[in-house]
Amino acid sequence: MYENSNFYNSLLAVTKSELLQKLNFNYRTVDDFNNMSSSVKNMEISVFHLNIQSLNKNHVNLFTFLQLLNIQFDVIVLSEIWNYNLDFYHTLFKDYTFYYDTPPVSKVGGVGVFVNNVWNCNVINIEYKLAIHDEVAVENVWLEITKSVGKR
Repeated sequence: MYENSNFYNSLLAVTKSELLQKLNFNYRTVDDFNNMSSSVKNMEISVFHLNIQSLNKNHVNLFTFLQLLNIQFDVIVLSEIWNYNLDFYHTLFKDYTFYYDTPPVSKVGGVGVFVNNVWNCNVINIEYKLAIHDEVAVENVWLEITKSVGKR
């Protein structure tokens, strides 16, 4: 059974998707992940997400962890980046562009997205950006990512 069964059971409660049945929510070591990912062929796009709980505090751990993995992710999504020294992190990952949104009244929260420069990336916040209200505070970045012809 799944180690993260509460999450899995919640998903099953809202859908009986055949795709969901194929997903695996077990925790993995770096070696497990690398062994599993080595068999993946013809990957269209690779996306990594992490609740970083302060990019300023944890950027070295993130960078070190990603170096251990055999995949160079196309998109790295970080939640809870917090609003400290963010301009410094535009160059954290070579050949990536950093997009982010932080709350206007707090240093805590925020979302950041690093997109590898082999992809064409357009910010489409105007069409999709969720508005902030007194009752609802949500940070969000909307990007359209397409393959660059002749790259990678």
